[in-house]
Amino acid sequence: MTFANLDLPLPTEFFAKHGLMPSRFDDRRRFSRRYFRVPAGVRLLGLEPAIRRDGEMLGCYLSDFSHGGVGFFFNRQLYPGERVDLELPKLGYRVVVVRRCRRITAGCFEIGCE
Repeated sequence: MTFANLDLPLPTEFFAKHGLMPSRFDDRRRFSRRYFRVPAGVRLLGLEPAIRRDGEMLGCYLSDFSHGGVGFFFNRQLYPGERVDLELPKLGYRVVVVRRCRRITAGCFEIGCE
């Protein structure tokens, strides 16, 4: 997979992490998360009727993955409730719903989905 928009300002050590992510005592997650640091495809499906997207396949960097959700870094802001079709390497496609979006730097957002 090659995407033109994958010019995200991620630190080099981002790609060094692997395995289970540590949990915190106040973590409310139901499933354990794993580091999953690879490029993936994103098709924005939008938030009908408020936000319409063109459905173009773009690139992102996955950060973590669990049975109940996925996190990734993306160069556009997404909104809670927005649907996204992720193309996961070796796992196929999965439609997820954005639950949070946090701006890291200009042109880099951390997205959390279920």
